Amino acid sequence: MPNKFALTLSTILFIALPSFAQTESTVSITTGGYFRWSEEWFTNPNFGRGTNESQGYFLQRYLAHVEVKDTETNIRGYLQAKYSEIANKFGNLNSTDRDDGDIHQAFFENKYLRAGRQEIPVGSTLLVGVREGPNSRLSFDAIKGFLPGSKNSEIFLGHPVEITPSFVDNRPADTLLGYVYFNSVLKADPSSADFYLMYYDDFTSLLYTLGTRWVYKTEFISIDTDFLLQSGRYEDELNVWAYGLASRVKMPVLNSFDATLLLSYFSGDKDPNDSEYNTFNALFPRGQYYGWSGEIGHPNVIALVPAITWHISDALSWTNNFAFYWRENTHDGVYRGSGSLLRTATNEERFTATQVNSSAEWKLNKLFSIYYEYSYTAAGAFIKESTNSDDSQYFALRTALRY
Repeated sequence: MPNKFALTLSTILFIALPSFAQTESTVSITTGGYFRWSEEWFTNPNFGRGTNESQGYFLQRYLAHVEVKDTETNIRGYLQAKYSEIANKFGNLNSTDRDDGDIHQAFFENKYLRAGRQEIPVGSTLLVGVREGPNSRLSFDAIKGFLPGSKNSEIFLGHPVEITPSFVDNRPADTLLGYVYFNSVLKADPSSADFYLMYYDDFTSLLYTLGTRWVYKTEFISIDTDFLLQSGRYEDELNVWAYGLASRVKMPVLNSFDATLLLSYFSGDKDPNDSEYNTFNALFPRGQYYGWSGEIGHPNVIALVPAITWHISDALSWTNNFAFYWRENTHDGVYRGSGSLLRTATNEERFTATQVNSSAEWKLNKLFSIYYEYSYTAAGAFIKESTNSDDSQYFALRTALRY
């Protein structure tokens, strides 16, 4: 059955608000869209397990929106429709691969509250982002309140939207996410600190994540660091105690180059037979955190990623990096960018993989951009000593229109 809430809200936005706009001079109507076409090629995405044959597939994503805003009262209505399709991919499709048309966002907003279906990028998007990599982005049916003093400080409660392929049938999942985010609580230029607390309940895990984000930025260096502590219950019987650290340091080198160092440290389970669960849960992970291919994710990982970006012109940049991955705890396995388990702990080796990655983006004008990425991920000692240990390769060529 179609989602009655989304259909009702979209009807109001398409009919009632435009009619209102015709009679009020302070009301404006704008439209826009984001269309993306992507050709991807993958070989051995699971390092030799499952569907690992070389294959290329074509992804299409279409997002179109209408926004009605009263500049005098700051009341805003927003509706965004979506359609996504995939061709030539064999094996099981992911739930995010295609959607025959649905409501991606539909909400009302004023300076105090936003209610309805919405995207919710939070802070550095380490735990909750928009899921830009897959074909279908992430949204929530939710209520968000903006705390006094800053619109970036907010309180939120909502359900993630489950993607189903048929027409206008996406609906909220049972999983519940809530958070309070305090933006720039401690601020002393050139640094600032945010604090946040997240509540997550998917009926198998009940998690509380306390985090702080520290940002230091000058013309010579930029540092963005999240530190997180996680507690709660896993499968109703294990006490959760996990932690994570993610830091990105960026600085200019010469005139046209930037150097970046990404460091991550996320806990894994110390003992599968005790009453404590230590694997960090990335909640709604940004799967392409270490690259669009997403072979390696946050749980039980130590990652070191040095990179260099050449700004060839204002419109064209080229980035190359090396990524090195280790297991934080040898009693836990290796996880994908999606957070699902890739390999169980079958041996004592710690080193997981080495990845070479090259990407470039060319913004032809205000409307069009072209992006490519190639990565080669070589299996490390841990994967080599488990069964099926082929190296992985990934290539993507994307073009996007945004208006």
